[in-house]
Order: sequence, then structure tokens, then C-alpha cells
Amino acid sequence: MPKKRPRQSEAKRLARARIKLLWKQASEIAKTDPEGARQRMKVAFKVAQKVRIKVPQEIKKKICRRCGMVLVPGENCRVRIRNNRSKHLTVTCIACGNITRYYVR
Repeated sequence: MPKKRPRQSEAKRLARARIKLLWKQASEIAKTDPEGARQRMKVAFKVAQKVRIKVPQEIKKKICRRCGMVLVPGENCRVRIRNNRSKHLTVTCIACGNITRYYVR
């Protein structure tokens, strides 16, 4: 007898739980094993892609878009508050040099 696939809503719920678990593991080991943390987040993005959901914004902001490194302020990224044209937070990944700006109101 063929195996039943979970319903789409059940699959999305399981995927969200899996993404949160992978994020928790990645953030815990980011200082000691950055490559392992990067691999876990790569898997998390693949899980989200498979069931067509978005990775939560609070997780996305803590990952470098260019190299996929889990960003830990003071360890592998630099965080600055700038006030050039408008007030914004600048996060620079030390591994690849990517700069991301988050505007503050």
C-alpha cells in the first residue's frame, strides 16, 4: 500500500517547526563551528523552498545573503548605526565583506 503524503497545511507546519529547530541549532554552534551553522541554514532554506513558505524575517536578518554565514555581532560581523541620509543600521559580514542596511524609523 502506498504511503500517504501529509496534507499541505500539515507539511507547512512541520516545515516551520523544522526551520525553527535548525535555526536554534545553528545559532548555538555559530561561534564554535561556523561551517556547520552555515550547512544547517542551507538545509533550512531548502526545506522552506520545498514546501513554498518564507523563512521568518527575524532569522533572515541574521544570515549573510552572499555567503550564508550566521551573523554573530562582534564575532563575524560588524554592526554600526549610521545617520548619513537617513538613520540606518549597517551590518558588514567580515567573511565576505557584504554590507546590508536596515533602515530605522
